[in-house]
Amino acid sequence: MGKDLANKDDGLKDLDIGSTGDSLSDLWSPDDDENVVMPLSDVGMILQQSGAISDSQLASAKSVAARSPSRRAADIYHEMGIDSVAVQKAVARVSDMEFEHVGDVDDVNTRYIKRLSIDYCKNNRVLPLRQVGNRVVLGVVDPDNLLIFDEVRHKLGMPVKPVVICPGEMNTLLASMQEAPSDAAAAAEQVDNI
Repeated sequence: MGKDLANKDDGLKDLDIGSTGDSLSDLWSPDDDENVVMPLSDVGMILQQSGAISDSQLASAKSVAARSPSRRAADIYHEMGIDSVAVQKAVARVSDMEFEHVGDVDDVNTRYIKRLSIDYCKNNRVLPLRQVGNRVVLGVVDPDNLLIFDEVRHKLGMPVKPVVICPGEMNTLLASMQEAPSDAAAAAEQVDNI
């Protein structure tokens, strides 16, 4: 097949390109070296090694993941009732990001949350935490959602530095912001009542 593919005028008529199978045989595959230690990049393995889950819980999670391949591993572990902090710390390690706890409203810059909106933060599982230099530290539940980083950067007009956070802590903080009206909103309501 290879010798007669080229046009006579291009000077390549005697080139023997071989078959596709031959050219791919030089690629490395994991089976080539059985002694290679693979990096610890699986959330379940990290949770198991840290003692957060048992062998049976890991097997159960793998079974669920096999039946639902589009589900995130972290979501499966959360639904199994595994400690959220342990899960999100494992996610941070796999993603090579920092993990941070979310405190109360006094620990975050509510101005950025309001610019995005509480509903936006809930729906996209992001939480602007604070500004450091010219960047916004952005708490994310799912660090694999890279498009959201760019979207938040665009909405806030500032670069972001993502850190992994717990979904429960984020939801608690956002719920407290919805329950307690801001000082500006309370003042505006008082003016309207006069």
